[in-house]
Amino acid sequence: MYAIKNLPQVMRLEKNQEFLGYTSYSITKPGDNLGSSIFGIKVRVKNLETKKEEFVDAVVKTPAQDELIRYIFNSEVTFRNEIEFYRNIMPMLTRFQQENNMDSSEYYVKYLGARLNLKNNEDVDTNAVLLMENLALGGYKMKNRKVGFNLGEAKVIVKNMADFHATTLSYKMKNPENFNSKIKPFLDGTIFECRDGIKGILYEKNKNLALEIVGNNDKDLFERVKHIIEEDFLPDGELFSTICHYDFWVNNIMVNKSECKFLDFQICRYLSLINDLIFFLLTSVENDVVVENFDDLIQLYYDVFINILKKFQCDTSQFSFEVFEQELSFCSKREFLHSISMLFIIFADVKLPMDLNAPIEPSKNHLEKFHVILTIYQKKGWL
Repeated sequence: MYAIKNLPQVMRLEKNQEFLGYTSYSITKPGDNLGSSIFGIKVRVKNLETKKEEFVDAVVKTPAQDELIRYIFNSEVTFRNEIEFYRNIMPMLTRFQQENNMDSSEYYVKYLGARLNLKNNEDVDTNAVLLMENLALGGYKMKNRKVGFNLGEAKVIVKNMADFHATTLSYKMKNPENFNSKIKPFLDGTIFECRDGIKGILYEKNKNLALEIVGNNDKDLFERVKHIIEEDFLPDGELFSTICHYDFWVNNIMVNKSECKFLDFQICRYLSLINDLIFFLLTSVENDVVVENFDDLIQLYYDVFINILKKFQCDTSQFSFEVFEQELSFCSKREFLHSISMLFIIFADVKLPMDLNAPIEPSKNHLEKFHVILTIYQKKGWL
């Protein structure tokens, strides 16, 4: 059983509910979540009006118990950032929508409480918790990460992603001071990037693997791939920069027919929103679907994005499709290595412990997805 100290002090209950106790249970499979621990709880409460017992189900997220994992994922920063997103940033964006006579977005998970520790200071320790609604009870499911989303699901996700990005960008355009003071400080979600060369280990392995897969049969392609993975990309410009989730992949999105929910806001960054779109399409959509519908999904995203900006009465003249395509090409440089490196996580054997020092031995599915990414980059002229 998973234990949570002082749960009644952290969990938000209704005014007519009194905490009685709880039980915990496992809800994830091995490999589902690397940087934190996630489990479910069933909270027993008393309804003070009816005098009857009721149950409230929730999902609990805590920093990983393993000290090395907490270090790699920079939990001192990333866990605090995610709590801030649910506690303050999400309500801020929802109020912004309501003030502009728009419906509140449905792609957020309901927040049920959080804390950083038991000492009432700003340190993040193993007593930190984040409580959210249990989406599984509402019929939401997580797809097979080695397969990805079908076309219908991909369209739903792309539409909601465009809504999320356009809303946050509109907030920046309309309330720049608030954005810079209340949101931007929490968009520093680096994990292993600056930590003792761990990023270097992973990226170097994936660079070498990419060149090995391409081989020397096509020297021109080999050189173009070598160039894109070794090129130092320039910082993203201001025009499209806003809250970039930076981890929009299968395991962080749950779907239910025509709806989706976005999860895991711990490594958000201040980057071009296009990074999220490219990364999602390359890593998390069925192979045949993304190859055949890549441009259509891009167009769908753009149409929704522009429509939301207009609803917020933002000037859209600077966001022509030509400028949008230029931004796609620019961000594709960053997202090639980001995406192919993610394949190491997606197709890892969850039965085996992750070994950063072991050589990468790509499975058939891993190789197929790599060639899908390569095909798209060649078609788009991004190599």
